Amino acid sequence: MKTKVILASLLTVAMLSSCSALSRTTSTSSTANTTTTATTGTVDATQAVNYGQTAGMALDNLYTQYKADGKLDASNINNLINMLQLVNSCSQLKEYKTDKSYLTSFAKGLIVGSLNVNQNNSMSVTNQLAGLMSNTNTQSLTSALTGMVQQGTQTTGSALSSVLAGALSNAQTKTQNTTTQTSQQAQTTASNIGNTVATTANTVGTVASSVSTAANSITSLFSLFKK
Repeated sequence: MKTKVILASLLTVAMLSSCSALSRTTSTSSTANTTTTATTGTVDATQAVNYGQTAGMALDNLYTQYKADGKLDASNINNLINMLQLVNSCSQLKEYKTDKSYLTSFAKGLIVGSLNVNQNNSMSVTNQLAGLMSNTNTQSLTSALTGMVQQGTQTTGSALSSVLAGALSNAQTKTQNTTTQTSQQAQTTASNIGNTVATTANTVGTVASSVSTAANSITSLFSLFKK
């Protein structure tokens, strides 16, 4: 139940991020001795800070697990949840990667949310996250992470085995039902079943690959953390 509540919250953040990225307005400028609210697109500075803070907390959780395991295990349910939180909170960096106002506010949030980010490395971490988002199909990655989180505590390997076992069981049932069919019908059914199993395996393999790639990219970012 706790995992479902966390997942629902993360998906809500993702929807809000997508909606707010649809339009872009000019940043509010500030004049001498005048304090103004920096606005980046439809996301103001406060929202950017909040996204940064959420990202910082997710990064710290991932870093803690990374130090404990010696790697960022993409089959660990807690890592998957934190990766999903990180992607959701950083998704707008792709849209605003050249907006200094947004990046600065996001970096401030990172400092608040993370014990491993400070004034010296906050912009470096922000820029690397922006680069990661720019080189990632965030929609596909979010879908992949969501699907794996919904699998609960299953590892990528066991999830694949479970999916394939189900497909093969279905194949056997359908094959048994073809005994009264003509030889041609039976061959066609068997061919379709084989294609379904192959497609399922490729899909699960692609999901695992995209998540593993993201995990490797996040791991490389840890080198920027303060020692």
